[in-house]
Amino acid sequence: MRRMAKASNSLRPLVAAAGRGLRSALLGATIAAAATTIGHAATCSPTMDKLPFQFRALQTQLMVAALTCDARSEYNAFVQKFQGVLSRNGRALDAQFRRLHGAGSERILNRFVTELANESSQDSIRNRDAFCAESLKMLRETASFHDDEIETFTRQRYATVRVEEKLCTAQRM
Repeated sequence: MRRMAKASNSLRPLVAAAGRGLRSALLGATIAAAATTIGHAATCSPTMDKLPFQFRALQTQLMVAALTCDARSEYNAFVQKFQGVLSRNGRALDAQFRRLHGAGSERILNRFVTELANESSQDSIRNRDAFCAESLKMLRETASFHDDEIETFTRQRYATVRVEEKLCTAQRM
């Protein structure tokens, strides 16, 4: 518990900078999980379904953009429009973590999501203008998509080495 409090205290400036209001609701659970370290034991499976991980990466980047770039209404519209797709992929991600990690899967999933959020936050800190421009462009572009189009977009946008590394890391946590 002391480690969690210490980690939470060290992240307060980052959270305060991210924005007000949604901050508690959206980042509260993930910040608490940042207190522990990630272990590395297994190898990456090429058969793992990547789409749930890719959707979580997309949703996390856009969540950080909502807070950092004052795009709350655009993010809320995105979540409402794609609620079914996001929920389906969220359940699939939970199931994959349960299969891989059993009883400790929720804690490990929280670490994974925290890592994604921290990475997006660091991207926004390094170059806020570019991060916000890219994220707002994605929010505008996806506003006209249907469910199948958002899936194609997500597969293409997040089919990068960065996500592949996260997939492997998620199996080793």
